[in-house]
Amino acid sequence: MKKSLFIFLVLLGGVLYAADSWTVLVYMAADNTLSYQALENLQTMEEAIQPSKLNLIVQLDRPGVGGRRYKVRHHPNPGIGSFLLEELGEIDSGDKDTLSEFMLWGFGMYPAKRRMLIIWSHADSWYKSPKYIAPDNSSQSVIGVANGDLKSALQNGGKLDVLLFDACSMQGVEVLYELKDCADIIIGSSDTVPVVGFPYAEMIPLMQGKPLVFASEIPQLFTDYYAPGSVNNPFSEQMLTTCSAVKTDGLEALWQGFKLLAEELRDSAAEVFELQEQLYRYNTALADIDLRQFLCILIENRISLLRAQELLTLLDEITIAQSSSFPFSQENDASIALWFPHRRSTFENAIYSYMHLGFAKTGWASFINLALGDDDVPPLKPKILRENQRFGKMHLLVQAPIDCDRLSYILYHGDEIYEYHPPMYAQSFEISFPIDSDGVYSLQARDLSGNLSEKVLGEYQYIQPKTAAAVYPNPVSDLSLAHVTWFWEETDGLTTVSVYNLKGQKVGEISKEFSAQNPAILKLNEIAGLEKASDGLHIIRIKNKSQNIVKKFIISDKLGLYP
Repeated sequence: MKKSLFIFLVLLGGVLYAADSWTVLVYMAADNTLSYQALENLQTMEEAIQPSKLNLIVQLDRPGVGGRRYKVRHHPNPGIGSFLLEELGEIDSGDKDTLSEFMLWGFGMYPAKRRMLIIWSHADSWYKSPKYIAPDNSSQSVIGVANGDLKSALQNGGKLDVLLFDACSMQGVEVLYELKDCADIIIGSSDTVPVVGFPYAEMIPLMQGKPLVFASEIPQLFTDYYAPGSVNNPFSEQMLTTCSAVKTDGLEALWQGFKLLAEELRDSAAEVFELQEQLYRYNTALADIDLRQFLCILIENRISLLRAQELLTLLDEITIAQSSSFPFSQENDASIALWFPHRRSTFENAIYSYMHLGFAKTGWASFINLALGDDDVPPLKPKILRENQRFGKMHLLVQAPIDCDRLSYILYHGDEIYEYHPPMYAQSFEISFPIDSDGVYSLQARDLSGNLSEKVLGEYQYIQPKTAAAVYPNPVSDLSLAHVTWFWEETDGLTTVSVYNLKGQKVGEISKEFSAQNPAILKLNEIAGLEKASDGLHIIRIKNKSQNIVKKFIISDKLGLYP
């Protein structure tokens, strides 16, 4: 009895402890050129006075040493004094699974009310073909951003209160949007981070209470850490440092607004391209500008004024805090990068990686392509995923090539030319065209600049269609969006389409001339009386003078939208 009571009190104490505690995991991927700096940063963490309810756990991977897990404790003396929890042997810190496993283990072993992750390593936003964060030299691997690796790892590890990147150039709007569902707050630099890293001795005492309060302090601490005359800048050089803390709950609204902005700016593309040359550029190939500065220069020049003002308000609402120290005067920065390459070669080198990002679906890259001008790069060739014949037509499922523009498609079949305009950035789409004999066809993509892809060729043997019918979609929930299609071996004047319920009661009927249509198509909401039909299985009968077709279909959660 006493033993059971003791266990209960221990468990209860753990629950009470977790209710007012932080667990901070530090993923130090240092199996690269940062091995020495990783040890220095770990010692800096040990110098800090920790809040009483903080669990500070480090997974450190170094070349020739492998992975080790530490529980950091206060140890102001030389050498590593933290508790060694586990020797992991050789690990691959450039593997997304290694990151998610560390998160699951760490937050499982040290449950807390607040969950924070620090990713400490080399990085370069979403660049580098298409991945670059946490490189592991031993395995020659890195965790991807544009290919979804980082997002997958963080989602598998569980939602975070705070995600902090002690790594270069991760605070771009593209990365923020990619990870918006992984953490409530994301902290990082939109530019390079000096090898000394973040000020852990000053940060660690703040890891308590509300995450919003913690996050509001970090950007200024970071830039002060490298201010002229500081311990990390004793010669008073002007070091460019930048940091921001962002709430992710408003990033979806920002995405929606930016999508509208990208479309509106197309009419002013040349003017916008000239204006962006006035802004400070940084990161790989100097391809990034500051998002807030960009919006401000649009407002100043009254370009898409209302949309830019709306986005600026949204940006300010999600920015908890920011700080920067530019080498010359730059106003209105948010320390959040936006990709806007000013050279076509830079654009072409990165565009196929960029198009894998969720932010790319705003159409921003299509605007950049227009602003750069002189687009003579043809789209990639589309791919035919499936072809089948039905009702006297060839139906193709087409895989769209990756492209920044809205693509249209031209199909050549005999003497006929057909054009198709699927939704922008559709990954695949269906097209169809009539056939009545063996034949060949070709299909090519066309971008907004008029560039044409290589043609994909197809050859088929004609299959004589039989009398048949189909309801699509089936089950039917919206009669205005559903239709019945049928094919007669012989067309024969007036056709009657009747619908019956399972009791044999007629619930709808229409008679109409379809002699010139084969196959024929009829929207279900054209059938008089069908709007009153109950949900469930129904029979549709299509009958003309000499032929009769019967099919089953289901009405489910009918919306009842009629002309």
